[in-house]
Amino acid sequence: MSTKIKPELSKKNPHYISKFRFYELRNYCLQYFEWKAAIRNADGYKCRSRFIVVPPNTDLVQESYVEKAVITRDDLAIRIRTIELAAEMADKELAPWILKGVTIPASYEYLSAKHNIPCSRDTYYKRYRKFFCILDKLRG
Repeated sequence: MSTKIKPELSKKNPHYISKFRFYELRNYCLQYFEWKAAIRNADGYKCRSRFIVVPPNTDLVQESYVEKAVITRDDLAIRIRTIELAAEMADKELAPWILKGVTIPASYEYLSAKHNIPCSRDTYYKRYRKFFCILDKLRG
């Protein structure tokens, strides 16, 4: 299910971001559950996680697998917290629904039917756009 929201807003809108930046941020948010799973799996043992970054051989100090796992876990935790923080900053009361809407992705109709979202469609999509504007600023 995808949302029925237009990817581009008027430049007069206070929450304006370009269409392509919107798509970039939306796809960034869709990785949320992959990151959460990777954090659970990053335990410091040898593994083939695609999130663990192996430094090039030119480094003088070779990091242990535990250090790599800690660095990876911290990086993923920062990404997850950025998305959660942007949802809270968009609207504290609607944060759980905004988070579901950007990470699943779920339309307003789905959230209304399955999760009893406590606001109107217009209010939800205003906060949804505000979320992406805030995330754009947080990610730089």
